[in-house]
Amino acid sequence: MAAAGLLAAGWLVAGTAQAGGPSAASLQSPETASAVQRDVLDRYCVTCHNARIVRGEAGGASPLAAQLRAVGLTLDTLDLDEVGDRAEVWERVVRKLRAGMMPPAGRPRPEPGVLDDLAGWLEGRLDEAARRRPDPGRPAAVHRLNRAEYRNAVRDLLDIEVEVEDLLPADDSSHGFDNIGVALRLSESLLERYLAAARRVSRLAVGGAPPGVASDTYRIATDQPQHDRVAELPFGTRGGARITHLFPRDAVYEIEVELGRARGDRAAHPLEVTVDGERLALVTVGEAVADDERGVYHEGGSLVVRAPVAAGPRDVGVTFHRRSRALVEQVREPFRNSRRGGVAGPIPVVSSVTVRGPYGDRGAGDTLSRRRVFVCTPEAPVDEPSCAAAILTGLARRAYRRSGWTASPTARGRSQGCE
Repeated sequence: MAAAGLLAAGWLVAGTAQAGGPSAASLQSPETASAVQRDVLDRYCVTCHNARIVRGEAGGASPLAAQLRAVGLTLDTLDLDEVGDRAEVWERVVRKLRAGMMPPAGRPRPEPGVLDDLAGWLEGRLDEAARRRPDPGRPAAVHRLNRAEYRNAVRDLLDIEVEVEDLLPADDSSHGFDNIGVALRLSESLLERYLAAARRVSRLAVGGAPPGVASDTYRIATDQPQHDRVAELPFGTRGGARITHLFPRDAVYEIEVELGRARGDRAAHPLEVTVDGERLALVTVGEAVADDERGVYHEGGSLVVRAPVAAGPRDVGVTFHRRSRALVEQVREPFRNSRRGGVAGPIPVVSSVTVRGPYGDRGAGDTLSRRRVFVCTPEAPVDEPSCAAAILTGLARRAYRRSGWTASPTARGRSQGCE
């Protein structure tokens, strides 16, 4: 009789919630709610999903009994007071209830509000158990940064852009993602690549002298049209490219421009080379006018500009001055083949730009990355430990995103650094 009274009270509360009143959870004590939901399970669910049928002690050899044994769900052995202990089982129960699949057709079913109240009560207990005992899964023992994360971390920490494709190999992916910890393995050879990348990034950040003269080549796609102005280059120009190059030191650099096509063109094509918008050179490309002059194409189709450049990331622009359309009289605008110049004849294009250097090193210079790293400058040897601590503390806080981090370097001499 007591169980029947509790079940009737549960149905009454569910009907009140459907009518727009307060929810069942807000009107029942935890003990009463648990007893009501247990009575609902015993009446409509446990009759099929119980331990006797699963163990083969009841149900005979019917197809339904075989299916229930295969499912293996024994709701009579589960404790409603500890829903979180078998959360995966109760999640399946909630999905079946929300989908209206249980109890199945042909079996006794309560009012819809009773099943909704049971599902809501189970969801509340599952959410409470998840908050009390969060389970983030099995994290990877070592979760390294992938290439994109490494590039972003270097940019945010040191304010420099690096081409990680040239430093690190491609990352493994899992389920379409390349940032899953278990897929980001760390072999000995890959660790060596990360250490080599760290050495290069550190040298670029502090303006350390490179081991020798280096060159970087930027190639322009052969099918890229060069008849019109390229974005971020001055108006009144055509073709070429604008590249961002990190100059490691204050020194002299060579900018080599390789030209393509129109080797037999006798028209003059002014070619301008700029750094951060400042002109370094203006060269006329084309066949020599006088017999004693040698044009660019006589020298193998490339030209070299040598000039001093300050350290830091700089925008290098290489482009042609655009010839006036009035020079070509025609009725219709010709089809602009990327390899030809239309009725105006062939035109020269920029195939690649190579930056080579440094030559005549003049120091590290004043760059954004050095300002980011060297937040102080010791005026005397006695100030070096405190300044080093300030530099390392700032880097560690930004790198690990933790406050309260204080570095305590122990001086060991200029040749050995500090701990």
